[in-house]
Amino acid sequence: MKFAIRISQFVICLAFACQVAAAQEVRALWVVRTTLTSPDKIRQLVSSAADNGFNTLIVQIRGRGDAYYNSRVEPRAIDLKDQPPAFDPLALTIAEAHKRGLKVHGWINTNLLANLDALPVQPDHVYNKHPEWLAVPRPVAAELYNVSPRDPAYRQKIVEWSRANRAELEGVYTGPANPKVRDHIYNIWMDVLKNYRVDGLHFDYVRFASPDFDYSRTSLGNFRKWLEPQLTADQRRELKKSLQANPLAAPEMFPEKFADFQRAQVTMLVERIYRAVKKRRPDALVSAAVFANDENAYTRRFQDWRRWFAAESGNGAHLVREGSRAWVGRGGRFPAPPQRALAGTMPPKATGGRRCCARRPSFG
Repeated sequence: MKFAIRISQFVICLAFACQVAAAQEVRALWVVRTTLTSPDKIRQLVSSAADNGFNTLIVQIRGRGDAYYNSRVEPRAIDLKDQPPAFDPLALTIAEAHKRGLKVHGWINTNLLANLDALPVQPDHVYNKHPEWLAVPRPVAAELYNVSPRDPAYRQKIVEWSRANRAELEGVYTGPANPKVRDHIYNIWMDVLKNYRVDGLHFDYVRFASPDFDYSRTSLGNFRKWLEPQLTADQRRELKKSLQANPLAAPEMFPEKFADFQRAQVTMLVERIYRAVKKRRPDALVSAAVFANDENAYTRRFQDWRRWFAAESGNGAHLVREGSRAWVGRGGRFPAPPQRALAGTMPPKATGGRRCCARRPSFG
């Protein structure tokens, strides 16, 4: 089987309000989008997965702002250019998998939008259609503050800085503090939920790229609106004066508040989508891949999964760890996350009687 299924570093998976019987085994396989580019590949995938004992496929249907399904929201993936328009990778995967008794979860990359060395060319791709939605790194933010996002130099500066600092970056990101970005992601989820009988949907890259982001004009403006009611009259006057010379004054003067604001933007999106999914399809699972190191997630990715997890206590929470990787699960309402299993062959006693089961690609 060629499914690119190495385990990734520092990954936790959370599933919200998942009630799974103790006797039920979940044996999940992450399926990267390159496996969805032809009917033959999909049929081989499903057959091999079923024959090798998997019962759940987590299928990457949004890779880099593109769609491996018939999307009403985003452009069809370039990798599908040689296939007829009638070919719908997600629909075929669901049909074939359900025939073999496998469940299918749609894996959606949230804020990661484009690879640094293969920038999107489609005019209707978010990277080209909405450059104002891109997350901006702090070192170039002041320079770009008064530059129109429609100016090619705007994206060029973001990409150049990111390429020079790519050790911690997977690519170009959208900014979670932009309400239009959050609406766009929400619409993607609702589009899939409405038109496909997926058994669940899966967040990935539901975070900021790094602490250097997002210093876009939209994010800075929304932060000031969020911040000012919390300030004293003297602090507001001081901030107003500082902003005349420095558009980054607010996060520089109130860095802890800025971090709180950024975390709130991610949590706002997760909660909104979770509630909408459970309202429309109560039986659908919602899950998320997050940084296993909770301090790193909290301080450097602004991904407050501890808050999601702790919001409901006493509901059978459990944490399973293996080296640098961990999986968290529990039962309850949002934002409490339950139930996913760890990759490999964990003993049943580590998971309350279930044998663990998920294999995730190293880079999606």
